[in-house]
Amino acid sequence: MKWPDPITRKLLARTLASQEKPSGARLKPVAKKSTEKSTPRINCRECVSFYITWETATPYGCKAHGFKSA
Repeated sequence: MKWPDPITRKLLARTLASQEKPSGARLKPVAKKSTEKSTPRINCRECVSFYITWETATPYGCKAHGFKSA
């Protein structure tokens, strides 16, 4: 028999342990460990291609990508 993944094993063990407790007892939530590294957000105002357009509808622009934005 192939053993289930670690989270399934943990839930199974907690379920079996909770059956021994009184019926009013609740299980604590399982915390997932994040395996993905979060990438830092891009700050356009620190870029050398960022500029002010002085147009009221689109005051900011990017010379590298060629767009203007609010």
